Amino acid sequence: MRKLEDLKPVDTNLYLSRHNYYVLVDYMTKKIYKIQKEDYNKYRLFRGRYLIALLMGIILYGYNLGWKLAIASALAIAILLEGLYRKYYLETLDTIEGYELPEKISKLDILLTGTVQQVQKRVLGTLGLFILVAASAVYFLFYDNIHNYTNTEKYIFGALSIAMLIYIAYLGIVNFKALQIKKKEWEESHSKKEKK
Repeated sequence: MRKLEDLKPVDTNLYLSRHNYYVLVDYMTKKIYKIQKEDYNKYRLFRGRYLIALLMGIILYGYNLGWKLAIASALAIAILLEGLYRKYYLETLDTIEGYELPEKISKLDILLTGTVQQVQKRVLGTLGLFILVAASAVYFLFYDNIHNYTNTEKYIFGALSIAMLIYIAYLGIVNFKALQIKKKEWEESHSKKEKK
């Protein structure tokens, strides 16, 4: 099998081809899809399908529907969106046959394709998100006297908040590491230019 050449990583499982179209690798089904530039916005919508399901669960929980119904609704929405992604969206894309799957790339490698300014924005965004989630968790768990949440609901929310904070901290560490590498590359290239 042939290898796909000159692919620039854009996102997890997504690459930009030198022919100016996107290549989506589905490692679960071991298929490679071609996404034209005009279809990229649909991909971006489906890429956030699990986040959409989680947010819908949180919104439904906010309407005092109970945590069991909110979790069941979030799971149902996630399954529905995954089905739409697999059956509706991926089926409309052209597949690329006869090529071996590219190796999976790390989040750090993806971040290193950006500029120093882009990585700095990601670091600041991650820090802001961490502070926002931490502040809302502390308020909800210790200072919210408006709602009458049960201890079970508070434990579930606390566990979800801790899980989110751990993931956000991981993203922050990866972003910060990418920023250090990009700054070092920039300083080395800048010092070479000054020597000339």
